[in-house]
Amino acid sequence: MTKTPSYLRLARYHGLDRRRMPVGNALKGIIAAALILILAFLISGCSGTDCSRLEALARTACAAAPNGEACKIAKEALVAKGCQVQPSPSPTVGPTPEPTTSPSVSPTLPPSPPEPTPTPAGSACPARPVPMDKRYIQTKIVRRDADSGKAAKLDSTPRVRDRAYCGRATGDQSISDCKANPEGSGYRGCDAEFLGAACPIWQQSVDGKTWFRCDPRDGAITCDHLDDWNEQTPYIGPCEKNAAGSPISGFAMVVHGQGWARACTPDLSVCSKAEEVDH
Repeated sequence: MTKTPSYLRLARYHGLDRRRMPVGNALKGIIAAALILILAFLISGCSGTDCSRLEALARTACAAAPNGEACKIAKEALVAKGCQVQPSPSPTVGPTPEPTTSPSVSPTLPPSPPEPTPTPAGSACPARPVPMDKRYIQTKIVRRDADSGKAAKLDSTPRVRDRAYCGRATGDQSISDCKANPEGSGYRGCDAEFLGAACPIWQQSVDGKTWFRCDPRDGAITCDHLDDWNEQTPYIGPCEKNAAGSPISGFAMVVHGQGWARACTPDLSVCSKAEEVDH
């Protein structure tokens, strides 16, 4: 008995009894049956020169389902006709794309508030405001010249004639005339508010009428040891300094020369009584 080729058996199966096929595969079965019947027709009725047509049909079948029955039967048909069996095309697998990682974006934070500038002890005046129209500067002779008996060293003190201010500065409401920086209060900031600077300046005059800045420079009258500075050590006080780092203002000073001297605020709005000097 001659054995019927599998592609003919499959064609008959799919073409004559579709009831055996699951409903979900009906369309696939019809396409496969039609393709296999075409293959059977070509094999049985065409010459051996139709390999190109068979190969095209085989490629179509194998592309649709590389492991399916249609692809298998198409290959058997090619063998039966003596055609070359082309290997099933392998799916082209591209390189695995590298995962794209979004660059991490640091959240934009609001700028930090600036660090508060530390306030030096005594730089603010707890008794403020200092009444500008009730200020005065008092000078005191600290040392006299041994020969002339005139002032050789002077000291200055900013003072206020105001009961409200003195009550705030001293805690005693009965005082109406006080130092801007009362003794022991540590209110050096009140001196600075009074003066508009850390320290008063000094002026000198040979006639008591025309006044000039008194500092360590050469002149008819000079002032040194300002702010009680010991000239043998670097000056580290708060008062105004020259380019050499020496103080040119201060609450106290030593005068050299004969004439007059007084202490003033840097803007000259308030000055002390002039003291006669001869040293």
